[in-house]
Amino acid sequence: MSLPKISNGRSRRIGERTRTEWLYAAEMETLRMITQGAGLTDILNHVCASIDRLIFPSITTILLMDPDGLRLRPIAGPKVPQEWTRAISSVLVDPDAGLCNTAAALKTRVIVPDVAKEPIWLEAYRDLALTLGIRAGWSQPILTKENQVLGTFAVYSPECRVPTDDDLALIEAAGHVTLLAIERQRSHEALTSALADARKSETELRRMTDAVAQSIVVLNPDGKAISANRVALEYTGLSLEEVQATGFRERVFHPDDIARLHETRLRALSGTMPFENEQRVLRADGQYRWFLIQYKPVVDDDGHVACWYATGTDIEDRKRRCIVLLAALLRGGMVPAVKNRRRQHVSERAQRPVQVGVNERRMEGVEGPDPEHHVRRDTRQQQ
Repeated sequence: MSLPKISNGRSRRIGERTRTEWLYAAEMETLRMITQGAGLTDILNHVCASIDRLIFPSITTILLMDPDGLRLRPIAGPKVPQEWTRAISSVLVDPDAGLCNTAAALKTRVIVPDVAKEPIWLEAYRDLALTLGIRAGWSQPILTKENQVLGTFAVYSPECRVPTDDDLALIEAAGHVTLLAIERQRSHEALTSALADARKSETELRRMTDAVAQSIVVLNPDGKAISANRVALEYTGLSLEEVQATGFRERVFHPDDIARLHETRLRALSGTMPFENEQRVLRADGQYRWFLIQYKPVVDDDGHVACWYATGTDIEDRKRRCIVLLAALLRGGMVPAVKNRRRQHVSERAQRPVQVGVNERRMEGVEGPDPEHHVRRDTRQQQ
């Protein structure tokens, strides 16, 4: 899937529709790359390259937090000079240690409108930044729902300026997609590790699945739930015994979706190939939300399914954005009148789940947290 393109130079007035189109396409492409086994560096470089096309001549970079939480390390930014990447790789996270380190330390967006004058820009790196054409910058921390810093997403501008509302909306959207990529990749890695060690110990397996950010339900070969991780239990408000009890599916999934997917699910469970579908899952507060459910088999040495791992990803917000985008396109007359029947078909599909067979792979978006906008050094918010 290709991302929406804008001619170079239109960084100041990107527009809400284009941001929405880009975010939706970027989410789809990010999920596709993760599913196909792409490395995190490649995925995040793709995100940076996509935004670089939108904000030219500014450039972007992504830094990830070390496991010890002491340093940020550049991981992506294909247009960022290597001299700058090497220079900032060893700086400690601190409230007064430059653009991204300050954003990470304070867990808030930081704006530097003039590198030559900004006090938080470390003196040791000021001349290098100016030599490389970095005159201004703004950095968005990448935060989990638990307010943990995973990294930062930053923009470097070749001119001294304060970012526009469009600039800030775009970097926030980019941070969302970056969070999606990091969490899905880490969940994938954690699940792969859990599957590899599945025969070691049930207690150890549960500990590992509880560390995964996605909901996970373990099914027997026939599709009956036999275990669930902490995220799944907290979301549904059920105990492990209630998950294991007869009638679990009827208790948490929308009855219409159970009926719609009954035959398709049984056929898929009779095989040994991964599959997925979309269902509405009942949250502990009584609200249904759309989820992408992905089933992965654990196959024994004889080629038989020992169990299934079903991971759930909340796609409610993605579906809403899709409907809003489609409505905007229709209002703007971007769909020709001669294609009314096709337009009606697309509209209906946007509002209902896609039934996915064993050999089909339809990727959906992932909900992520919307980081706070409080800016320590954003003079725009002080006006």
